[in-house]
Amino acid sequence: MPQNYICNSNEYNILGGGDVLIDIWLKQNIGELITSHLGERSPRAEYSFADAFLSLFISRCRDNNRIEHFKEAGESLKNHRRFKTAMSPDSYLYMSKELALPKQLIRIDTEVDTNAQRSNKERYQDHEIVVIDKLNELMVDAAIKFKLFDFENEYIMDFDTTEIKTKIKDARRYYDGNGKRAYCPAVAMINNIPVYIENRNGNTNASFNIVNTIKAALDLVSKKGIKIYMIRVDSAAFTKEFVEFINASNLKFITRAKSPTVQAQIHKIKNWEKTCFKNEIDSTGDTVFAYGKEKTRLIVRSKSKPTINKEGKETKDWGLATNDFESPNEDIINTYGLRGDSENLFSSLNDFGWDMLPMRKIEFNTVYLYFTAFNYIVYRFMTRLIGSELPSVNERMEIETFNKIFMRIATEWIGESLSFAKSKSEYAKLSGFT
Repeated sequence: MPQNYICNSNEYNILGGGDVLIDIWLKQNIGELITSHLGERSPRAEYSFADAFLSLFISRCRDNNRIEHFKEAGESLKNHRRFKTAMSPDSYLYMSKELALPKQLIRIDTEVDTNAQRSNKERYQDHEIVVIDKLNELMVDAAIKFKLFDFENEYIMDFDTTEIKTKIKDARRYYDGNGKRAYCPAVAMINNIPVYIENRNGNTNASFNIVNTIKAALDLVSKKGIKIYMIRVDSAAFTKEFVEFINASNLKFITRAKSPTVQAQIHKIKNWEKTCFKNEIDSTGDTVFAYGKEKTRLIVRSKSKPTINKEGKETKDWGLATNDFESPNEDIINTYGLRGDSENLFSSLNDFGWDMLPMRKIEFNTVYLYFTAFNYIVYRFMTRLIGSELPSVNERMEIETFNKIFMRIATEWIGESLSFAKSKSEYAKLSGFT
C-alpha cells in the first residue's frame, strides 16, 4: 500500500474507507482492465461498465447487500475528488441486459419406463446453462494482474457446485429433491479464487457435463499461463469419462469414490494401517482396480466411529479414487481434505451477493454472479494490500468485519493525496469507537 496513505492531519472524513478503496481502484487502473474486456458503451450512455463494478464493490464493502442500496454507495463516489459519477440501480439493470447472453438448452434423452405413463416431454431432462466467456477471462486476468497466482508454481484446480436457493420464477426445482427452486452454478477455483463460472438452473446436478466444463476451465487458465497439475473434485467426477479425460490430459486427480465401488473393492485391501486424523485413529488401505481404459487407485479410510451419510444411513468406509500411485495414503487423504477450504469460497461469494439475486431471469442473474465474483477477487487484493499497512485487516476477512474495522476509518485529502489517521487512539476516537 503506498506510504502516502499513512499520515496525520487535523480534519477528517470519519467514513472515509470508501475513499481509500476508490483511490486504490483508480491507481490500479481496474476500470481500464474492465473496459479492455467488455468494451466501451454507447457514447450516449452516462455510465461505463467499470462504473457498475465500482458502484457494486463500494456498496458491498459498506455492508449493503442489495443493488437498491446503490444510492448510499453513490454518496461515497461523489465525494471522491477523482470520481464524480454515481449510478442508480436501474442503470445497473440495463447494463446487465447488455452483457447477458442467451441460455443454452441441452436436452438429454433418457430411457422410458414402460411401467409408467410418461409424456414425450418427460423423456427428456432439459438443462439450462449460461456461460459468458469474456467475463470468465476478465476474472482470470484480474487475478493475474493482482499477482494472486505465480507463473512459476503449479496449482490444484478445485471444481464444485453450489445451490443458490431463490424464489425467482425461472429458477427450477433443485435437483436434490427438497422442493425448493434454485440455480446451481459450477465453479472452478484455484487457491480459493474463482477462475471459471458456468451458471446452471436448479435441476442440473454437479456431474452434468462435468468433463466439458472442466476442460473449458483448464483451457482458459492454460491460455493465461497458469499451470495446473491436479484436479480435485467430489464424487460428481467419479465417472469413467472424467477419469479417461484426466489421464489423457497428463494431470493428476483425486475424487471421492462412490460407495458401491468402495464396497465392491474393499475386500481386496490387505495392507490396512492405523492412521491418526484429527485425533481419531482410523484404518487406511489401498488397492488398484480397472476403471475406464486405465487402472485407478482406490484409497479407503475406515472410520473408527460410523457417520451418517446424506441418505441417513450409517457408514464407516469411504474412498478416494486417484491416478497418483506414488504418494502415501495419508498424503492423498490430507490433500483431498484441503478441498474443504475451497468450499468456503461459496460462503464468501454469498457475502458478496450471490444469495441476493436481483433480476428475474437466469441470463441477467448470471451477469450479476460474474460481477460479484470479480469484485471478490478485487476485495482479496485490496485487503491484502491494506493489511500490509494495517495489521487489523487481513486477506480472508469477512466483509461485515471489514466494514466495521476499515470502512469507517477517518480520511482527509491533502492536496491530491488521500490520507488516514495513523494513531490507533485517534482512529478510534474519530471513527466513533470507545
